[in-house]
Amino acid sequence: MAADLSGQYPKLEQVTRLVDNWLSSEYPDYFGPAPIHPVLELRSSKVIHDNLWGTNAFNWLELAVIDSPLFQRLRNIHQTGLAYFVYPCAHHSRFEHSLGVCIMASRVFDSLVQQHEKKLRRIAAEIYPGSQDFAAIITRWRTELRLAALLHDTGHSIHSHTSEQVYSKIPLLAEAAKELSRFVGTEKGEGEVLSFCISRTEALQKLLERARAKITGEEAPETAVDLTNTSLLIVGRSIYPQLQFLGDIVSSDLDADKLDYLLRDATAAGLPLRYDLERYLYTVDISPHKLSDGEEYLQQLYAAVGTNPERRPASSDSKYPFYNGYKLQLPRQAINTVEQIIICKFMLFSYIYHHKKVRAAEGMLARLIRRCVKKWRDEGSDDADLISRFLQMTDHSLDGDTFRLTDADISTYRDRLVNRLLPRQVIGLTSSIAHQERAKVSRFMSDLLQREKVRQLTDTFESALAEDLARALPHLGTTSETVLTATGCWFDVPKAPDFRKLEELFVGENKITSVFPVTSWIQAYISYRYHVRVFAFSEYIEPVEHATRYACKKVIGIEDANFVDVVKGKRK
Repeated sequence: MAADLSGQYPKLEQVTRLVDNWLSSEYPDYFGPAPIHPVLELRSSKVIHDNLWGTNAFNWLELAVIDSPLFQRLRNIHQTGLAYFVYPCAHHSRFEHSLGVCIMASRVFDSLVQQHEKKLRRIAAEIYPGSQDFAAIITRWRTELRLAALLHDTGHSIHSHTSEQVYSKIPLLAEAAKELSRFVGTEKGEGEVLSFCISRTEALQKLLERARAKITGEEAPETAVDLTNTSLLIVGRSIYPQLQFLGDIVSSDLDADKLDYLLRDATAAGLPLRYDLERYLYTVDISPHKLSDGEEYLQQLYAAVGTNPERRPASSDSKYPFYNGYKLQLPRQAINTVEQIIICKFMLFSYIYHHKKVRAAEGMLARLIRRCVKKWRDEGSDDADLISRFLQMTDHSLDGDTFRLTDADISTYRDRLVNRLLPRQVIGLTSSIAHQERAKVSRFMSDLLQREKVRQLTDTFESALAEDLARALPHLGTTSETVLTATGCWFDVPKAPDFRKLEELFVGENKITSVFPVTSWIQAYISYRYHVRVFAFSEYIEPVEHATRYACKKVIGIEDANFVDVVKGKRK
């Protein structure tokens, strides 16, 4: 059974119960009071062929998850959202990506076992003193790791991260995300909350118990997997500090998730990006590491899961109390692969994730979903009902009845998306703009990159846009929301690439910045490739251009009337 977190983390437990009830009611044949699946006997394993990683075996536990509707729904959620509007072949799904992450996680783990068996034996002896069955311990760790990799994206909804922008504002999920961040001692998002809670449900545990009874051929292997550990691996932790490296394999700056999506997204979009996976696997290592715990988050975590490892006091070489653990790390010889991975990530941001048409499509979808959430709220939906709706939605919902509502704005946005009638870029700002007002733009862009300022600045800019549009087009309404919605206008500020935790991956005193100028690359990307934009429906381009001049003057302080002409979008 999963550890009870209701005392210190009541919102997490509430979401877990909600997901449990939703699984039971939505898929009664799998998770209800009288489930019938799996109906037939199961093979102990079978192979699945992946277009990137070839033929790979999955055991009966993994297959029970894969064959369930919980995982099968990922077939209908695009990995890169609406990027296929720009790259027609980018139709790959969260389903195949999750299989790929499972494959990558086990390849990293198998490489560690092959090359660093003595270290792993010492770790096993620390956790399980007196145990002689090292092979069984390795099998258990590997299975828990693979289950975490499979389940890590099960919380996604319609068009992946686009809908996450909306459901992250549901108060229950937002509070649960704060609790999860406090629980694991590092910031976590609302999508991770759902995956974490799904992995902790009684419904999932009972499905795996029933699957064990259906195995054919030979005596069923013991299922000594700990789903509490699996759920922690999803969010980059483990039930023991010595197993922190397993959490790093699933969730870190160079985890199995990135090893898969960097190549999968590039391949699906037709971009010739590659990195040297074999060198990464050859060099990856685990190293002793002091897990700092100055705010006692880890102490609370280990107490909650019942392991209670020894907490060391602060000392001359550690400012805060800590736990002795092991982290996934890389030696300096791996720098070539890390360079390649960093470059791949930059290129994917530039070509796909920050492409102006992708941003236009996903921004429009986010506004459509927000409008629907408001309507559902007005009709009486509470947080629990909204979360259930998002769990139920897939990309097919856009073509179904979910968004066929009587609200005129909702139907307009839905029809435009289905027919790819996307808003156009009115302006695109970069810090390196060749204009006499560059210093003001640069300061504004710098402020937008600060988390504590971006929301307020975005709202201020959009309010200025709406103010001018309301004067020019009074028939569209008087509130900011109605005017901006009618004109398809918004101020788009994407997230910039982030490599803040990359230094933690390198062994000892080695620092990536000493051999690869990642900081300079980030600054160059933000200066020359990172854009913030104003979008609008084609039929409102001219009034929105005028409103943009007004907003730039009011918010940024730009006096030049020709500024917008320099930075406005050009039809291609």
